[in-house]
Amino acid sequence: MRLIVGLCLVFAPSARAQSIVAPVEGLGRTVVAAPIPWLAAPSMIVPSALLSPSLSAPSAALFQVPAPVKLEAVDAAVVRFSAIDLKSAPAADVRGGGDALMLRALGAVVPEAPVGVLASPSAGDAPLSPSEPGTAKAPAPDPHVHLLSNPLHATVELGLLARVLHYAVEIGLQLAKAALAWHATGSPAAALGVLAFEAIKVPPMITAQSLADLGLRWWWKRLAAVRRLADTPGVTRVRVLTTGEVEFAGILARRKENVGLVFVDAKDSLPADIPGFGAPLGVRNLDERRVRLTLIHEGDADSNEWTPTLNELLSGAPIPPGIAEAWRARLDADKKDKTPLRRLFDFKKEKELRIEARLGAADEAPRTVVFGRSVKRLIGLGRWDRLKALFGAAPARRAIPISDTIVERGGVKVVNGAVRRAWRRLTGRLLVRP
Repeated sequence: MRLIVGLCLVFAPSARAQSIVAPVEGLGRTVVAAPIPWLAAPSMIVPSALLSPSLSAPSAALFQVPAPVKLEAVDAAVVRFSAIDLKSAPAADVRGGGDALMLRALGAVVPEAPVGVLASPSAGDAPLSPSEPGTAKAPAPDPHVHLLSNPLHATVELGLLARVLHYAVEIGLQLAKAALAWHATGSPAAALGVLAFEAIKVPPMITAQSLADLGLRWWWKRLAAVRRLADTPGVTRVRVLTTGEVEFAGILARRKENVGLVFVDAKDSLPADIPGFGAPLGVRNLDERRVRLTLIHEGDADSNEWTPTLNELLSGAPIPPGIAEAWRARLDADKKDKTPLRRLFDFKKEKELRIEARLGAADEAPRTVVFGRSVKRLIGLGRWDRLKALFGAAPARRAIPISDTIVERGGVKVVNGAVRRAWRRLTGRLLVRP
């Protein structure tokens, strides 16, 4: 510091040397600077070409009245600049952060950057905000991802005719096989033997066919909803985190209720309200925003939470083994007196069994993402998992099911390959819009 004061006395005009710099003893928390004539023209110190347009406009006004420069302000500017990822951040953010740091060091009063332009450590806990249509968005490394406020809630059910057909088709098929055996061998005993053998497969076949029927109905309803979203200008991708609960009537899967959180990617601004889906809520920093997933069992929340990032959740990351084991122990706590075989054939429906997600602040309303028997399948308590557990096999790691549909616009091909494009369009994972 004495060296800096000496240099100022040497290069400053001698007639006014005593009025330029006041004596400074040691390194204090503040630096007191006397009025210096060259601070009125900042272009002599910092070339105006190095400043961003927002800072170089009337920059002389920032230096008209020199004030004590607090080291805390400089430290804050350094921390803010160090939070910028120089490899992936846009050039405008890096240039703006450097200009702000330089002006802070020179003692200028720099206005704070708007929230969301630069990355901050608390971005993962920020509440979701409605998308602003028609306004320019600051460049960001993440795509413009939006969570639709209304989930995709749909119920599919087999009517009376469909239920009768499932039974009639399967039983008629077995009778046809028995008649064919009788005609081929001429022996009624052979026909009865074939019929007895095929009758064993009737219950599981009816269950599988009814499940497939409900799944196809749900796929078609979800595809119709995705097509409506694809018709919204600007939408380039639709992802749905979806699970369902099936209700049985005997061996027949009769009804299926589905709930899904809808995420859309858009290059441009979205409307303030999308019919049937509500307002789009902008989501930033997918790699930093944490999603809190909590198990709710009979009205009580489990203390163990799964907190993946939103990018991991949308990429199909499986549930961690530790969390799955803790949730399995919670559900099996009231069944310790039952043997593994009795647990396998336990068809009792759990009350209020669901997994809730919070994507913003702690006071945000939770959204149900998994419920019913889907929770058990996710954490490894499904029928197949319990059957494998009898032979010592560990439960499989699973992720929340997600459907991903790409929307092509303006004749620009995102998916290449004729066979691949045809298959994606057939399954509804690729939609082409003008």
